[in-house]
Amino acid sequence: MSFFEKILDLGGKKQSAPPQEIKKEKLDFFPSTPEEEILKSREKIGKEILRGGANYSEHIKLKDDGSGIFKPKRGEKKRLRCVEGGTFYKRERAAYLVDKFLGFELVPPTIIREIEGEVGSFQQYIQDAKSGYEVDKNEIKMVEMIKMRVFDYIIWNTDRFGSNFLVKGKKLWAIDNGLSFCRESAANGFFPIGLNVLLNQYIPQEVIDKLEKFFSWDDGKKILKDLLLELLDKDEVDACFKRMEIITDLISTDLIRKSKGAIPYEAKFELAFD
Repeated sequence: MSFFEKILDLGGKKQSAPPQEIKKEKLDFFPSTPEEEILKSREKIGKEILRGGANYSEHIKLKDDGSGIFKPKRGEKKRLRCVEGGTFYKRERAAYLVDKFLGFELVPPTIIREIEGEVGSFQQYIQDAKSGYEVDKNEIKMVEMIKMRVFDYIIWNTDRFGSNFLVKGKKLWAIDNGLSFCRESAANGFFPIGLNVLLNQYIPQEVIDKLEKFFSWDDGKKILKDLLLELLDKDEVDACFKRMEIITDLISTDLIRKSKGAIPYEAKFELAFD
């Protein structure tokens, strides 16, 4: 069992007051992993400007080994009224943290780093991966796709297209999360990309278990909320947690059981969070 699995196991046991050393371990673990340390500490030795995206980004090569995608704050272009310009890079990191605490393992390690005087998000590069547009849907495990749709609902991602996720083997990676945590709600007509696809889909037990385990973990929720408040406005963080609560409650109800494990279409507006 990995350390991360042990942490989630603690959550499943609903430990609201773990021993002080365990609590410190959790605090130390979540902000930094070995992959994040590589992104944080290794020297830049080269770069390639990436073309085709709406925002400026660079593929940065690191000394010894490894590389990442750097998205500087200055390269952001505001495209939605519900996502403030100059905050995309923080949302990339926030999305990674949510994914990490849920244990979905969809978002590559992502940090905030200053490179040559510019601050931005820096995400681990997934070598030899294909974009969603380049693969046949049969190459993607359905549990991975549904997990990403649930994740996109939780972070209220408004920008998930075939170019914004990668596939390597049958593993799916959710990248380009800068237009997430939108301030607008479903009640105002704003739904994240793919929510309609999620409706009437079978929700794998793996996804249900991870959501229920996290939501029963009081200390984990507090730590995640504190970390997100360093990156997002309070109303955005509160809305994210409200969505987690809504979908966790929904998948535990008789409504979804009667639908044989699927979120029925009529539940669409229950997923609003106003």
